[in-house]
Order: sequence, then structure tokens, then C-alpha cells
Amino acid sequence: MAWWIAMTFEAVLRAGPIPPQPVSGANLVDECQFPQVVSLRAGDNLCSASLVHPQVVVTAAHCVAAATPQTIHLGESHNPEEHKLEVERCEVYPASMETDAPTHDLAYCVLAEPMTTLPRIPLLAGCELDALVEGATAVIVGYGIAENEGNFGRKRYAFTRLASDVRSDGTVLVGDTGANGCLGDSGGPALVQLTDGSWRVIGVLSSGPGCSVGAGTYRTLVDRIDWLEARSGFDLMPCWDEDGGWTAGPECEDFDGDPRVTESESGLAPSWETFCGEGGITPLATCTSSVEPGTSSGEGGSSGSTEPSTSSSGGAGERDSAAAGCGCDQRSGATPVIACLVAA
Repeated sequence: MAWWIAMTFEAVLRAGPIPPQPVSGANLVDECQFPQVVSLRAGDNLCSASLVHPQVVVTAAHCVAAATPQTIHLGESHNPEEHKLEVERCEVYPASMETDAPTHDLAYCVLAEPMTTLPRIPLLAGCELDALVEGATAVIVGYGIAENEGNFGRKRYAFTRLASDVRSDGTVLVGDTGANGCLGDSGGPALVQLTDGSWRVIGVLSSGPGCSVGAGTYRTLVDRIDWLEARSGFDLMPCWDEDGGWTAGPECEDFDGDPRVTESESGLAPSWETFCGEGGITPLATCTSSVEPGTSSGEGGSSGSTEPSTSSSGGAGERDSAAAGCGCDQRSGATPVIACLVAA
């Protein structure tokens, strides 16, 4: 039986100070790696989430249904006193109040002030659904515990694979017995890399069979983008117009070319103060990674690669229709537009 994988604060306290033992296939992130993945505490629930707009994070409904978090937290660990951003409001998908089905397990929170110094990872558009096929490589990220050993609050990532195509209820299975979500990873993202080298957030973790047991269930966002935009009041798809056409306006920039990379072009390892903090951020000049997946070219990097050898009614939203002319094929030229708009 699937079970929720938010983690209660009491469970963390009972776990005690146990040395970190990352689940097989997971790596502790380096500083500023996957910076858009954040942690939150709502009442007794400790969860993960994704910054998909300077002022909007998405997470699982069961993480914030009982209480609204006062803050979200950036950084490599859930430290209530560091890298915190105040939350203005949160809202869960309405049907999640009536059922715990993963298809409705979605929520967003609006920040009191925008976080403008982090690049966003775009949401997957409807015209990009071909990337979500069983067996495709994916990356999962979260602040959950490691293999039932406690230690919530340390950000980890793992390369794994999609264990299904997108299912009729809008969910997709991600992970396997070697790498999957655990307690505290609820609401965290699964990411895929497109053929042009750019990355997308595909969904939020809803539930799973248990730590290191099998694939977790992620609620995809494609058919919920219209609801997220209408309720939050923010444009979460700035590169597309309302008809799904490619329209690279002023806000269609500053996308993270590769959230795995932890070394700047100058060769200096970034920090939250100089790279992801008040000093701003410089988009990558190219869309291809200079390091292998799951590794860092800086000193003290993470362990080696573990990469394996619609609308609220449930239909696709107008913007995200898979119909011809959605706009994905309009990204021409040698440089992938969506990942390198500033550098192009």
C-alpha cells in the first residue's frame, strides 16, 4: 500500500543523532546544487518543494493541508535560521480535501517577496510530454531521510528512471529499489532533461511504497498549470502564450542550464552569497554540462554519478495542449533557446 512520505517533526526528534547513511543511489548535494529545491515545515509536517517562479513554490497538498508554513528554506539542509523566505499564502488543489488520491495531491505557496537571484527550472509543457516515457532517465531531489535512518533535512539527489508512462490520472511512477523517495521527500520534484540539454520539473512526489522499496508516485503538473497560474496569479510558463505558441518575452530568461553544475566558468566554486544569494546569478554560457551527471568538478564534490547504463477538470489546459503548433518546434538554431536565452 502506498503511504504519504511527509515526515513529522516528532519522528525526527525520536530518530536521534544518527550519522547520515544515504539511500542507495543518492548523493548529498554540494553547495548551491539544485538550488531551486527547498524545504518547508507546516505544523508537524516536514516536506520538500520546488521554486518554479521567483514567488511561487509547488509541493504536495498533504504537506500544507493542515497548516501553512511560515517560511521555506533554501540551502543544503533544513536550517530554520538560514536562507529562509517568508510565505504569504498556500492553497491546495480543492479535490485533495475530499480524497487522498495522488491525482489531486498538489499545492502551491506564494512567497511574500520574490526570490529574483535564482534561475528557475521550467515546468514541462504539454508539447514536451514525449519526454515522459517509461525507462527515461530522471532525477529526484528532496530533503527526506536516508533509508529509514533519520537525518531529515539534508538535501539529496539521485539519478533513476521513470517506471511508467504518464497514467490516466496524471501521475507517473519514478524510481526503483535503488533510488526512490523516502520520509520527508514529499512534495519534492522529479526532473527530466530534454534532448536539447535543458531541464524540466515534471511533478511533485505524492506517495511511495517505502524507502528503497520501489517507485514513488509523482503528480505531474502539465494539466494543472492553468489552475496554478489562475490561483497564484503568476505566469509560470513565460515562454509560451495562451495559445501554446512559443513567445520568448522579457521573463523568458534566466533558466538554469544545468542545476547539477556547482562550478562557475571562472573555476571558483559558487556559494549562496556569491552565486545564489544577494550577488545574483549568471546563466550558464552553454547548455551542455562540463561535468558528468551527479558529480562536481569542484573540490569536495559529491560522490560519483549514479546515473543508470491540464486544466482543473483533468484535461490538458489550453496553453499545454499537445496539438500541433504548441511551439516546441519553434526553438531553432544550434543553441537550445529555453536553456540559454540570456547567453544566446
